[in-house]
Amino acid sequence: RYDRTKSKVYLGEYASRGNELFNALAEAAYLCGVERNGDVVEMTSYAPLLAKEGQTNWNPDMIYFTNTEVHPTVNYRVQKLFGENAGVKVLPSRIVTDKNLPRNVAARMASSVILDADGNVIIKLVNILPVETEVSLPLAEIAATLTGGKTLSGEITKTVLKGEPTSREAGYSVTGLDVVPESLTLDPYSFTVLRIK
Repeated sequence: RYDRTKSKVYLGEYASRGNELFNALAEAAYLCGVERNGDVVEMTSYAPLLAKEGQTNWNPDMIYFTNTEVHPTVNYRVQKLFGENAGVKVLPSRIVTDKNLPRNVAARMASSVILDADGNVIIKLVNILPVETEVSLPLAEIAATLTGGKTLSGEITKTVLKGEPTSREAGYSVTGLDVVPESLTLDPYSFTVLRIK
């Protein structure tokens, strides 16, 4: 609802209240909203960013270090995935879930669909629910916004960050898909990135 004719926005010093997967997914959901408003949100910054273990003044921090080691958090993994899958244009789209979901349940899901500088479509999906959730992807709607008759039929990679909500460590898996799926089942407590050429 922000007036698009007004000043651009810098959203600084955001973070959830911890370094567990649940917190990182809350930040991923927040960043999906930031991306969907990328026409006015020029910059964001996570804070605090760095902290020496045993010498912290703030909690949480994104990256902890000692005199000899660096310890990125699961929050860092989310930031890294957003950085590696940044876009230049928001594609209008609507990810559809079960229409019978109560509003407070549906609020624990988020999505954004963007186009990167190379013309790849990137779909980000966050599921902060304790159950698998199926979503329908608006492929025709997305394809209609592309210029030059582009279709969603190129190489597809699917990256999933998931785990227990209290986990402080979570890696992600990357797999290739043969076709662009019309629907996708999101794992519980997960952040999924589809990159479509």
